[in-house]
Amino acid sequence: MPPTPPPLALPPSGLKMPLIGQRPAHTQALHYHCRMFAPVRLPRPLRGVTLIEVMITVAILAILAAIAAPSFSDMIVRNRLSTLSNELMVALQYARSEAINRRGTVSLCPSNATGNGCNAGGWENGWIVFHDLDGFGGFTPNQDPVLRVWPAAPPGYTVRASPDIGALLGYDPRGLARETGFFILCHTRQPDPLTNARVLIVTKMQPRLATDIAVYTTCTP
Repeated sequence: MPPTPPPLALPPSGLKMPLIGQRPAHTQALHYHCRMFAPVRLPRPLRGVTLIEVMITVAILAILAAIAAPSFSDMIVRNRLSTLSNELMVALQYARSEAINRRGTVSLCPSNATGNGCNAGGWENGWIVFHDLDGFGGFTPNQDPVLRVWPAAPPGYTVRASPDIGALLGYDPRGLARETGFFILCHTRQPDPLTNARVLIVTKMQPRLATDIAVYTTCTP
């Protein structure tokens, strides 16, 4: 016959058994004691940069700037030439439209310094559109009204016309150009001024931007 197991020992009176998941009292005290005397973590000190690191960074930035400078300068030249060619195109279309609306001759010419007459210089000095009342093709001071004035191009940029146009381009009442030829716009401070040149071709009807400028060999036709 197997021996009878001893009875379970009950806790002394006045003591309570810890609930399931609850630490005993002595364990809680030890945990609180450890937390009080645990080492405090100080914030990590900030680390700066040395003079050598700054000098290396500046040198790298200088090299990158030297590489990017020619491309950036070339982009500025292209944008300004595009702006100039667009402004000249607007002037040509405006003169043609005004000639039809006014049923007369409307012309363009290089502007003088005050913008109230024509000049025999280059078109980069600016240009004007005027109503040629007598229809003779030239500007008559105090008679032909100036309809619109365009300012001069930035320094270093040229706007020149072919010999067929020269210093005067007119449109008749039907909107047909009296002179045909082309305008070439260049930046003369480049090693090759024709690199980013723009060419406007003037026909009897509508002016247009040339797509192939390889046939143009000079900025001063």
